[in-house]
Amino acid sequence: MSKTIPIFLVGAAGKMAKIIKKQIEESNGRFKLTGQFDIKDGTDLSVELARPESSDAVIFDFTNAAAFLENLSKYAARDVITGTTGWYDSIDSVRDIVKKNNIKLMYAGNFSLGLNMIFYPAVLAAIRGLDALGNDKH
Repeated sequence: MSKTIPIFLVGAAGKMAKIIKKQIEESNGRFKLTGQFDIKDGTDLSVELARPESSDAVIFDFTNAAAFLENLSKYAARDVITGTTGWYDSIDSVRDIVKKNNIKLMYAGNFSLGLNMIFYPAVLAAIRGLDALGNDKH
């Protein structure tokens, strides 16, 4: 039996977050939402990430470019998936932050996000020794 992959959602009040939450609910236990954050909540992202139930969660960041760049170093030693766009002119800075903080980052433009969201969790599962399956249906 495969393990459940924990998900921590940043930008939890946005349109994409609502889609991700629905997919998690329909995942038959393959994924579990263990935490979420949105700037509108008035909470502190670092505090939310430090909660034990979220300590090993894969972070899904769907914010905006400024928020993504501000939050990135808080994701130290985490697996991160983002569909946030508009930060690519800061790619060198992002690479430095990722390397310095031991972050595994997967980013994709919105045009290919759906496909990448299928493959990345499957790759993570395989790396972690779990059963992995990716399926792209049209």
